[in-house]
This record gives sequence, structure tokens and C-alpha cells, in this order.
Amino acid sequence: MQGRALTTKEKGDFLKKLIRTGGNVSKACAVIRISRTAAYDHKKNDEDFSAAWDEAIEQGVDLAEEELYRRAVKGVKKPVYQGGKRVGYIREYSDSALALLLKTKRPQYRDSLHINNRFSGGLNINFSEMSDEELEAIARGEK
Repeated sequence: MQGRALTTKEKGDFLKKLIRTGGNVSKACAVIRISRTAAYDHKKNDEDFSAAWDEAIEQGVDLAEEELYRRAVKGVKKPVYQGGKRVGYIREYSDSALALLLKTKRPQYRDSLHINNRFSGGLNINFSEMSDEELEAIARGEK
């Protein structure tokens, strides 16, 4: 492993930042002043640190999921202004956050595209280059 060994405190600080930033390795590295390459070297060569890193990522995702739930179900209190003065608050809910939450938890809410493949051989199709009309025709089984 190149570079210096990380102290227990540095590892802890790195992992805390990794959780708080939803797994942003660059920000976690900045806290303890090491490069991303050095961090990944430590992860590769230190099984305990690697396991703690993976757990920190999971905890960060859990926090993001909690925030998604809050915005979708509990809503966000936003100020209402009239004549330049705050006159109250309104609670706004996020339909897109709710849809995303449902898609992650229930397969029946996930988007799907069923394609009847009538092609043979090693034909590669790049869907990103197709127009909406072409994609819809494929979905209907017309291509």
C-alpha cells in the first residue's frame, strides 16, 4: 500500500463524512486530506476498513431514503409570501419522490419495456439513438 497508514480517528472521520454525504468519496477524502487513490488503496488492503466503508455507504443510502420518504409522505413546510411579507406556510409533497419510493419498494410500480426480439445473429441495438416513435413501435412489437 502506498502512502501513510490511517489513524483510527482518520478512519472514523472518513466514514462519518461518507455517511453524511451519501457516499461521496471525494468529500470524505478531503476531511482527512488524502487522495481518492489513497482511500481506495486503504479500502483494498484493509478488510475491516473496507467492510466499514461498505456499511457507511449503506447508512448513507438509508439516510437518503428517509429524506425521500419525508418529502413524499410528510411533506416540506414552505413559506408563503404576500406583498413581500411572510404570511404563513404551506406543506408541499413531492409526487416524484413518492413515485420513486414506490418503484424501489414495489415491482408493480416499476417502468418496464417489453420487446419481442425477432432479430437473429449478433445485432446490437442502441436504444439511446432511437426516436420516441421508434421506441414506441418496438414496444408495440411492430419492429
